[in-house]
Amino acid sequence: MVSSATEDVEIVREQLGDAGYQLLHGPDMREALQMIEATPPDLVLLDIEAPGMGAVQFCEALRAAPKTEAIPILIIGRPEKLDPEALLQIGPDGYVRRPFRQAELLSRIRTLLRLKELNIKLGDRNSQVLEANARLDQLNQELITRNRELEQGLEMAHRLQEALLPQHYPVVENMSFSHKYSPAEAVGGDLFQITGLADGNAVLFVTDVSGHGVGAALVASIVKAVIEHIDFQGKTPTDILKDFNSRFRSILGPMTPQVYATGVVIILDGPARSLRIANAGHPCPLV
Repeated sequence: MVSSATEDVEIVREQLGDAGYQLLHGPDMREALQMIEATPPDLVLLDIEAPGMGAVQFCEALRAAPKTEAIPILIIGRPEKLDPEALLQIGPDGYVRRPFRQAELLSRIRTLLRLKELNIKLGDRNSQVLEANARLDQLNQELITRNRELEQGLEMAHRLQEALLPQHYPVVENMSFSHKYSPAEAVGGDLFQITGLADGNAVLFVTDVSGHGVGAALVASIVKAVIEHIDFQGKTPTDILKDFNSRFRSILGPMTPQVYATGVVIILDGPARSLRIANAGHPCPLV
């Protein structure tokens, strides 16, 4: 409390002590300001008639310092001393007219302290929200970066998978070839190969790995390697599918029940204009 009225100070000290508050007294505003700056209190009771410096200057000094700017200021004064314009300039958090009643004073003090406590909690929560937002921004940036990397990786995988498809067609009498590859996602499990034979014919091998996306594309690359190691010469479509199935299952091992591929093998006889077909679970290959 900042006041030169000793009797008022003792009365307030007793009243506040009974309510559980501790009162520190500064006899004039300059000394009180030094005490407050050294040990900031929870609230300042300012007798507007206290000597030492002007009440406006005193309040401005408190509001200007980071350590004391948020301390509530409760003005005490006689009605004739509480000039409205001066109060607006001081900017207190409340005022009590002298002579004051104990209940009124305690009510104003409790209200201001409660508001201060709520402001502190609100500030803490705002800080937590700001920290959380900053963390979310950081995670969002990381997610954007990883998504960009994933998109680049998928684009590369798409180009690599297209490279697994035939880049050139064999020459077969009475037949021509063309294809369009459009996976449901960036990559997929569909694959085909056209291999020319020594007798002028060709073998068309079409497979579809179970599933979609990257997992199916990885298995499709295994399928491509398996097909590359099969000797088609002199074999029937059924023989080729059996050979493929045996190699494919041996590579997958324990994953065989979870991963499978359908397949169609067509031997194209150009001079005879005929097809020989073997189908292993694949949709009908002819349109």
